Amino acid sequence: MILYKVRKYQDGGLLPQPPKNPLLAGSNVIEEAKAISPIQDFNEITNFVAQKTNSNPQKIYKLLQSVAYHESKLENIPQKGGGPAQGLYQFEPDSLETAINRAKQLYQKLGKSTPAWLNDAARHKNATYLHPAQQHILALSDYYIGTAPLKDTLAKPLNADTLAYFWEKGHKRVKDPEGVQRFKDEYDPLKPVDPALFFITSKFKG
Repeated sequence: MILYKVRKYQDGGLLPQPPKNPLLAGSNVIEEAKAISPIQDFNEITNFVAQKTNSNPQKIYKLLQSVAYHESKLENIPQKGGGPAQGLYQFEPDSLETAINRAKQLYQKLGKSTPAWLNDAARHKNATYLHPAQQHILALSDYYIGTAPLKDTLAKPLNADTLAYFWEKGHKRVKDPEGVQRFKDEYDPLKPVDPALFFITSKFKG
């Protein structure tokens, strides 16, 4: 599996790379690569959150995919128009820092040590440098540890109305009726939520 790809802006310009690959940091790259499994971590975190919220992983996948699709069309890109947001969930610098801190808390709850990529992310502060699974971990940690109405939303049928409400209250966190309407307009209930494809975006194809 390709964990790290050169990313390009839509106009073809290269996105500056971090000084060291956040996923393969260390002297023994092969051994580090074997030890690092962001998808495995995401699956473990998803199962934990599903248990704690009396939900199931499939609903969590659907919620995350819906938010990421609205934010970036599932493309690992900087904000269009030159804004500060980055990545699948369009994390801004402050929201990325908050999500990193909450992910560290969630790893502690799981009895796991903080992975190196979280500390690297705190330094480079750019979500597009992260594997999609790592970005999903950040988003889910932010929603679970923070004040997002995650449990209440997962207890309901997930449709355009409930997911748009969650996006506004749990992700955007400011009143945005126009954004809510756009979310509903582009929502496709037939969109597949396949965990195997969940980590593939147009910017991360191997």
